[in-house]
Amino acid sequence: MSRETRLAPTVKPPIARIAEYAYIPAMPKTTRTDELLAFFIDRLAEAVVARMGGPRATSSTGPGTRKRRARQVDMRCRFPNCKTRSKGPRFRFLCEEHLKLPKRKQNAVIAEAAAAH
Repeated sequence: MSRETRLAPTVKPPIARIAEYAYIPAMPKTTRTDELLAFFIDRLAEAVVARMGGPRATSSTGPGTRKRRARQVDMRCRFPNCKTRSKGPRFRFLCEEHLKLPKRKQNAVIAEAAAAH
C-alpha cells in the first residue's frame, strides 16, 4: 500500500502542499476600494497644492533651492589682546596657553568677554 493511499482524504502529501504555493501572482486584482482610495488621494493632493498657492519643490536638494549658510562662530581666544585660535566651546573658547591659567582668572576673563559682547 502506498503512502498516498494510507493518508486521510483531507490531508495532502507534502509535495502537493508545496505545489499549491509554487505560483503566486505578482499583483492582486484591483478592487473598487483601491480605485476609490486612489481617487481620494489624488483629490486630496490637488486640494493641498491649491491651498498652498501652487506646486512646491518636492526636494530640498533639487534645483532652485537655497543652501543655508553655516553660523559663523568667533573662534578667537577670549583673553584680551590674544589673537590665537581657541579650542572651542568645550574648552571655554580659550587657547591652550590661557587654559593653563588658574580657574578664577579664566572665569574673570570669560565674564569680562561676555560683558563686552
